[in-house]
Amino acid sequence: MYDVFVLMQEVMRHSHKLMHKNLEPYGLYKGQPKILGLLSHHESLSKKEIAEKFKLAMPTVTKTIERLEKNGFVSTFQDSTDKRRTLVRLTEKGQSIHRELIEFKRSYSETIFEGISHEELSQMKAVLEKVKSNVLEYPHEKND
Repeated sequence: MYDVFVLMQEVMRHSHKLMHKNLEPYGLYKGQPKILGLLSHHESLSKKEIAEKFKLAMPTVTKTIERLEKNGFVSTFQDSTDKRRTLVRLTEKGQSIHRELIEFKRSYSETIFEGISHEELSQMKAVLEKVKSNVLEYPHEKND
């Protein structure tokens, strides 16, 4: 079982490395594409809604949004009904980058799953869902 765990770690490490290499030319960092993806499905969201969706601390979201805004991928504005809320929306540039990233992920997925049948992929998905559930249920005390 341990060898499967090590293999999963290796796959994730290589995958993260490749993703970072492909995000770099856009000025994007890990975590930012998922925020662009979330915003692509909404007209706008508050920073708090983004933080809750991804279970992130507010300072992390604020810093990430600031970087995305600096690069022109998102814009921020005050909620007209509640001036305390800052809303975030994708810019045209952000929408364009998001579309490019989706195409890259599609192409990447096709490449890494080449030669694997639909049945094998379905089994893999089911197993990974179980692994994810086990990870989420792992007692936090053991991690300390």
